[in-house]
Amino acid sequence: MSQILALEPQLLARLSARLPAGTVVDSSPALDELLDLQERPLSLSAVYVMYLGAQPLGDKPAPRAGLRLLERWAVIVAYRDRAGIVSGAPARAGAGPLADAVLDALHGWQPAERTSPVQFAALLQPVYSAGLQLLPLAFTHETARHCGA
Repeated sequence: MSQILALEPQLLARLSARLPAGTVVDSSPALDELLDLQERPLSLSAVYVMYLGAQPLGDKPAPRAGLRLLERWAVIVAYRDRAGIVSGAPARAGAGPLADAVLDALHGWQPAERTSPVQFAALLQPVYSAGLQLLPLAFTHETARHCGA
């Protein structure tokens, strides 16, 4: 049986193991919470896992029946480079390889039996502010869980 949000620690562990040394891997409740990263030290290379919600798949299940959920997760790549602060080109240049590493680590990875592989779904609206580039990558994951007693 799977529980809602059970994938988060698995995503964090997978990213910690697969991303370049020195990359911060953590979770975040909301994208706007990450804009305070500008207050941290000048060099920043990080990814943040964020739960985006879930929806049932297929017909509505009967009570006490199995439920298949399509969970949505974001992995936000955060990269700061204050050189070229007006154009943001250096920050984007640094964020790109880190985003590629996230895709390599997660797309097609199957975290557990009886679940589907994690699938890349979309690049959400990037955010750039004062040398900080945020690239939110969205992923989906199907999981089954038993409902009721």
